[in-house]
Amino acid sequence: MFYIKVKVPADRDRTAVVEFWSGRSRLATGVSVASASSELAARHGNAGCDPMRSWGHPPFGSYQLLAQGPSPAGCEIEYGRRMLVFQPMSGKALEAESFGRLLLPAYAGPAGKTGRLRLTQGGLRLQQDQFDMLLGELARDPEATLEIEALRPPWWQFWKTAAQTPPFASDMPRLSAPPLDEASVAALIAGGKRLARPTRPAQDDWSDRDSGSSSSSSSRDGSGYSGRGGEYGGAGASGSWDAQSAGGRGVDSSGRIVAGAVAAAAATDALATSEANSAETAADTAADTTGATQTSTSY
Repeated sequence: MFYIKVKVPADRDRTAVVEFWSGRSRLATGVSVASASSELAARHGNAGCDPMRSWGHPPFGSYQLLAQGPSPAGCEIEYGRRMLVFQPMSGKALEAESFGRLLLPAYAGPAGKTGRLRLTQGGLRLQQDQFDMLLGELARDPEATLEIEALRPPWWQFWKTAAQTPPFASDMPRLSAPPLDEASVAALIAGGKRLARPTRPAQDDWSDRDSGSSSSSSSRDGSGYSGRGGEYGGAGASGSWDAQSAGGRGVDSSGRIVAGAVAAAAATDALATSEANSAETAADTAADTTGATQTSTSY
């Protein structure tokens, strides 16, 4: 499986560090943009670029690749030739689903006037060469996990401040009106698909990859959509996907308490039945003994 790790500055005022991993081998490191345009967000009622709301910064957490496909005609000036669509799986990213943030698009697209990476509408923008490398890896293995977290010094250098990353271009996104905005295009490429979530998210130790060795990878463009998973069931925002993927069996503490009560009741019934059977057996034995005594006396 392919892994993408994005480390974002605390103020979201500069580019983020991005790492590409294949297993425990780090293939490349670069910069990306995980910051939304504050001006555009303010126009849509999210002046603070709140990650939990639409038009805000991409929320922290883990994501799974849901689909990929070519950008719709006329969208190349903003998103480039192809786009990836990720589904939130855990963390704040999953919590933000309740506020309508169901998908996260990732793409490259042309640079800004200064040659730097441009801001987004809430998605993730990558460098073109690294995005091409990513597409090449996905052509061989279509599964990918994305993790977005805060940029911090390595744990063994906790006394240091996070490294400064390059600034991004101040250009605003060029296509922000439906149906060419990020959310509309991401939904089009996803095609209504959803991934089933495990009832207990798998823990992935990213620290093991920090010591991985770098290697190069040739790029190769994928073709067609590669979405996986079930259909929308109308439960994305309510968080009931976990219950669906669990096959309808309760996994919360209330469910366990109810199950325990049912088991205890069953055990009590079994005990009562056993005691009744024992009493009946004893009575039968006593009756047999009395009858045998009477028969012996008659002789």
